Amino acid sequence: MKKALVALTLVAFISGTAKSQINVHVGLNTTVNTLLLLDKGINSDPSYITVNNINFAPIGFSFGIDFSNKFGLQLETIRAIYDMAYKIKQQQEEIGELRFHMEYIQIPMLLRFMNGGTGQARMNFMLGPQISLITAGTETIALYQAAADQQMAIPDVTEATLSEFPAGTIDNGDGTYTMPTNMPASEIELLSSIATNQLETFRNQELHIVGGFGLDVDVSPKLYLSLFVKGDYGITDMRNGELIDALANNANLKYFTERRASLALGVQIGVHYMFNGTRFFLNAIR
Repeated sequence: MKKALVALTLVAFISGTAKSQINVHVGLNTTVNTLLLLDKGINSDPSYITVNNINFAPIGFSFGIDFSNKFGLQLETIRAIYDMAYKIKQQQEEIGELRFHMEYIQIPMLLRFMNGGTGQARMNFMLGPQISLITAGTETIALYQAAADQQMAIPDVTEATLSEFPAGTIDNGDGTYTMPTNMPASEIELLSSIATNQLETFRNQELHIVGGFGLDVDVSPKLYLSLFVKGDYGITDMRNGELIDALANNANLKYFTERRASLALGVQIGVHYMFNGTRFFLNAIR
């Protein structure tokens, strides 16, 4: 009986301590960011000039557990949309754009290292893996009307691609094509998330690493605002494995055989509800 009472006392003590330490919070957030395509082949080609881009991740949800005032876990679900482009130039003349449009459901699991203080504003650092599930995506080349024959490199891996070019396009057999004089404006779809051919689609999911510094500001006994400066690095190539293998086996497409990764840099703003109460106001009550 004595042992049972001691055990119950210890359980009650541990439960009471855990309850006082653990705090659960949920939140809504939005993010503004810029996307960088880390492709050595494209970025080393002087024909491709990066266009600055700003994107919004319209909405995200978060669920977090703070196990103490210094450590916690945060799971998020984010709907992210990225648009970016390269201007394509030949002999100082702009002849088109390489465009990317990507939409994801991103699921990061973040380790949350926090300032242990009870001030109204506190710093934190978060780091963890992220699964990015593609919901829509296209990679296209938009060609402008040309005043003269133009020769440009296109990542062609299938015979079907040539049929998408303007009539009169000549396949030079070395990974480049000569466009017809005074061709009309056109758009060539290189990759699409809905393509049935594995050589023309993206990877269904990607593994990313997310990290950054944040600031939490308590605004009421139950609410706090968050500001998170983050970096999101894609470890896996966004292109399908079959496409990567096909490019690697084509000596004429050296600019497109390099590994392709992405880096999104941005600022995330959120509002969160803390079930046990925010630190600053709890400390003021005590």
